[in-house]
Amino acid sequence: MEITFHKAIDRSSDFFSYIEALVKTKRIDSLLTSGRSRTAETGSNIIKKVINNYGKEIKIISAGKITYKNLNALHKKIGGTYYHGRKILGKLREAIILFLEKEAHGFLFYHSPLNLPNKQLYF
Repeated sequence: MEITFHKAIDRSSDFFSYIEALVKTKRIDSLLTSGRSRTAETGSNIIKKVINNYGKEIKIISAGKITYKNLNALHKKIGGTYYHGRKILGKLREAIILFLEKEAHGFLFYHSPLNLPNKQLYF
């Protein structure tokens, strides 16, 4: 089973030490973070630091008000691979869900790749 640690870590008193402890457990597959901020935009510098320090050991999933309108700009700042946001796909998401409900008979929409120059992203 894959385990993702939630954004609650953004509220921790010793953010980087706790991430280090999670990585050392070898039981956490990914970490959802907005870089100790309300949004990924305002926490982008910290998210980038987390990715640089721990991104080879666990998946760092950038989160916090990420939409299809700001994803490219955030990606340029953060340089991550994984992004989370209900509004990343915009109207495309609605079309995919409608298709899955009508045609895919129970398959769940979970992660889909988005290709940008030299990078494959998951959302």
